[in-house]
Amino acid sequence: MRRHLPTYYKVIGNKKPATLFHYTTPIGLLGISTSKNIWGTDIRYFNDPKEFQHALDVTHLIIEDFYKLSDDPKELEGLDYDFIEHLRINLGRKWNPEVYVVSFTEEGDLLSQWRGYCPKGGFSIGFDFDHLSRIAEIHDSDLLPCVYDPKIKKKIVQELLAFHNKKYVEAGDRTKQYNSDQLAHTITNEFIISLYAIAPMVKHESFKEEKEWRIVSSKLRIQPEIKFRASESKIIPYIEISLCQNDEEEVNIKSIYCGPDSNDQLSKNAVMQLLRKNRLPEHAFKLSKTPYRSV
Repeated sequence: MRRHLPTYYKVIGNKKPATLFHYTTPIGLLGISTSKNIWGTDIRYFNDPKEFQHALDVTHLIIEDFYKLSDDPKELEGLDYDFIEHLRINLGRKWNPEVYVVSFTEEGDLLSQWRGYCPKGGFSIGFDFDHLSRIAEIHDSDLLPCVYDPKIKKKIVQELLAFHNKKYVEAGDRTKQYNSDQLAHTITNEFIISLYAIAPMVKHESFKEEKEWRIVSSKLRIQPEIKFRASESKIIPYIEISLCQNDEEEVNIKSIYCGPDSNDQLSKNAVMQLLRKNRLPEHAFKLSKTPYRSV
């Protein structure tokens, strides 16, 4: 992926925050500390159902621009008309990729996160970045930052298009299968699969304050054991990702923020006991300074 997404990896550079935070409920904190697992949720079941659609929207806008740039799109340099036409048709088909995501953020005490993930009280768990990166690799997953800048998002999708367009043209030259429906179908499928792989990192600019990172595990590459949990209104698929490399290892928690609705003395005492059980220093516990209370 790195070789055909140079802009994305240039934006990442050597970016490596020391700690990434995961916001969760009291039940979530107990589950993580006792099971040593964290849940990756099928992104189609996130609170915002349009989130996964954003990368597709960017792609559709680029394709629309392609047709607007010339009275005769076949004369347009850079992208092959037949490739884009097949892609436009293929994108219109029903796709149901299974992509499982765990969300983290560089911000451990952020109002929007408390509201979104812990409206009735909860915690922000700080994990060591290097440890999370190793865990993602073990599970054949990626730990990557989200991108919010519209120009960068467009550039990323354009590079992905250019890579697969070149692959289509070169395959046609090599096999003499010019304008082959089967060839176009195969390579546009590859483009769409690659697009879904990066889609979780392509987010609307209105969310940029979150500075979000994600562990992304795609069933397009692996066959994880799918489990199910119930929300108030639906059944949600998820996978378990172990936070430890063996049974003897403890969960590598660096700090815990106690959320605005969970920072009474009883909650503080309980979390202190949890820290001691996990052999974490008491200074790892912090109270949220966010002036927020649930209604």
